[in-house]
Amino acid sequence: MTIRRPGRKGLLGITLVGVALILWAPALIAIPYTRGPGGVHDVWKRPDQGWEFLFDAVTQSRNAQLGTAQSALQRAHDLWSGPPASAVSVRLTWTNDGPFRVPVPQGGALPARNNNRAYPTADLEWIVSGHVGHGPTQMIGMLNYSSGAPAWDIRNRLDADS
Repeated sequence: MTIRRPGRKGLLGITLVGVALILWAPALIAIPYTRGPGGVHDVWKRPDQGWEFLFDAVTQSRNAQLGTAQSALQRAHDLWSGPPASAVSVRLTWTNDGPFRVPVPQGGALPARNNNRAYPTADLEWIVSGHVGHGPTQMIGMLNYSSGAPAWDIRNRLDADS
């Protein structure tokens, strides 16, 4: 029994599938890190951004102070231990698109007008979610992935009317 080799069309198809995988594989890796507040939009439509994400992730992960979710959550608990704000969870987010409006859920605490935009200090930031008082879960802070420093903080900047 002889093994049949693919013809030209078969080789072309295999090549095209391979090129597509190489082009979009980094975007597939990046997508989970773009969800949530401040995440980069449309990575799937722009495969070059997937490659940019990989570059940022590799370069910024070297000697990162908050290299794991556990270390970031511990830092968040140290900084936002309540009241008024208490940290509950963290999510590593690729914030390469720059400043973004801080989302506030219905019934959540509004940041002061001069604090309603978060300005990432790096391309990778830990978005800290928690509660302000007895309110719903919302973004209460942002930590720099590399240095561990707070990049945005809801505390002490709440509107007096909230």
